[in-house]
Amino acid sequence: MCARFTQTTWSYDWRAFYDIPMDGYCEWRTEDGAKQPYLVAGAEPLAVAGLWETWTDPAPGELLETCTVITTESAPDLRALRDRTPVMLADGTRRQAWLDPATLTEVLGQLILPLSGLHYRAVSKRVNKVGNDGPDLLDPIAAGT
Repeated sequence: MCARFTQTTWSYDWRAFYDIPMDGYCEWRTEDGAKQPYLVAGAEPLAVAGLWETWTDPAPGELLETCTVITTESAPDLRALRDRTPVMLADGTRRQAWLDPATLTEVLGQLILPLSGLHYRAVSKRVNKVGNDGPDLLDPIAAGT
């Protein structure tokens, strides 16, 4: 699940902010009628902005942990791949402000900016199946193979 952010709207009912550390993430683009996965990454590890909450589902009374990734418009270097991208907490200052519950809503909105400097490359279509695993899935390939 993703939560969309625009500069004109920012409302939430979530209980906690979190960040997801990662080396990169995959996006898919349809090419010649087939989905081609692309790995999006930067020179350094990434931290993606998110929200989470623990709540009780009223019907079965089951305790649930739910989360969402915050997205915003893509930076120009990623727009050919997709018009939306996860919000990257590019540096320690932005990350700390995101995680601090005392940070004002107006300040949070200023953290939600597209991050330039990311790159993407085609990776194996085998990444589309959850049963496949291994570092070779993210090896660069020619698109469409």
